[in-house]
Amino acid sequence: MNDHPNNAPAGTGAPAPAGLDPETDPNRWEALVARIMAEARPLLDARRRQPTLAGTLAGWRRPVIAAASGLAAAAVATLMLLPGDGGAEEVAMAEVMVPWSVAAWIEGSYAPTVEELVEAVEEYAP
Repeated sequence: MNDHPNNAPAGTGAPAPAGLDPETDPNRWEALVARIMAEARPLLDARRRQPTLAGTLAGWRRPVIAAASGLAAAAVATLMLLPGDGGAEEVAMAEVMVPWSVAAWIEGSYAPTVEELVEAVEEYAP
């Protein structure tokens, strides 16, 4: 039933099919390899041209530098337009987050009375 030599199990020393054995006709084998490589060349070239992470980051380098320099120029212009000495008083972070009365308590420059504490709590009640 299965006595053909090409159907022998692997590792039994049976010869490979004649068309796939490179020792039988080396010229034919090299032509086959050359044809396969020629047909695969467009696909291999396309894979080489695919963007990599480093290539993508390198492409963004110039726009990011331009945007950063624009932001730096805008920041410098803003700082130059702000009033110098004699301008607004320094604002503490506490004053930004909570009312001025509570900010004064946090900074320790003012001790609240009981009535002020009650008013502050009522003011912040949801």
